[in-house]
Amino acid sequence: MHTSFLAGCLVFTVIIYFLNRQNGGLIAEDKNLCLVLWYISVALLGLIPLSYYIYKRKVGLIKEDLSFEEKISLFKSAYMLKIILLDAACYLTIIIFLLTNVQYVLYQAIISIIILAMNPPNRSTVADDLNLSQEDTDKL
Repeated sequence: MHTSFLAGCLVFTVIIYFLNRQNGGLIAEDKNLCLVLWYISVALLGLIPLSYYIYKRKVGLIKEDLSFEEKISLFKSAYMLKIILLDAACYLTIIIFLLTNVQYVLYQAIISIIILAMNPPNRSTVADDLNLSQEDTDKL
């Protein structure tokens, strides 16, 4: 799941980059609208810490006395929400880049992609976040 979200962002970014390189931004003439969209893209960077906050909060609500399957199910939903918010930040920023052709917005999208790439689910992170026993960690 993580890889497909990451690949989608990368492919979309490359396509939009080459489209803008040939044609420029779709609304590049309207400087006020470009400025507003740039401010919106900066606000989209707020989705990154928000995704981490929601993830930590949802994982923190998982009780120790739940079964392994229930813990994993709740973890998957928290992780999916985190990845979707990171992905949304990337896609919406790229759409703003398509409209404005402002290079700083492209850099923001690249930052979002890098952060998304740094968040793959792995065994040790899941075990640490859920405080799993060694027996449960072996089931992963």
